[in-house]
Amino acid sequence: MIKRIFLFLTIANWLAVTSFSAEKSVETVYALNKVVMELDNNKNIKNVVFDIGGVLFNYEKEDIRKAFNDPNFNPFKPIDSVHQFVYQLANQKDSSGNKIYKLYILSNWVNKSLNLLKNHYPDFLELFDGIVISDEAGANKPDPRIYEFLIKKYDIKPHESVFIDDQPENMKAAERLGFIINISI
Repeated sequence: MIKRIFLFLTIANWLAVTSFSAEKSVETVYALNKVVMELDNNKNIKNVVFDIGGVLFNYEKEDIRKAFNDPNFNPFKPIDSVHQFVYQLANQKDSSGNKIYKLYILSNWVNKSLNLLKNHYPDFLELFDGIVISDEAGANKPDPRIYEFLIKKYDIKPHESVFIDDQPENMKAAERLGFIINISI
């Protein structure tokens, strides 16, 4: 079911993705469709873990610094196709009305940047069951300690989890810890 819903959304929204070049848009849609196929085929998946930068949002570091001084300035550009995917996953329920997938964020961020993002996108971030940033974990991806922090904090089993990142070295690190699929966006 999610595959059909998301496939429709990606086709409908593909050209509307303005934060990427056309080539990057195609890559994003392709990567998300790979995730959808894995979710459809592997009923053991319970968690989907997203990075922030280059996956959920695009931004320029200079713009984040500017936003620290001007709280009304929004430096973040949502990646529309990924946001639609998150909304679809968050609204998938089993026959008892429970969420099928738990959604998490794992990112190399500091608290100040995360608070800025929360100010601009509180409703979107509420869709996630947990967030771990490097500031909290005391390590940056691809250091295994940040993944282990996420695993322990939320009692995640990597073999039941999809990890989505835009950096190959972060995906390799997640794979070494047992995450069953690694998608590059």
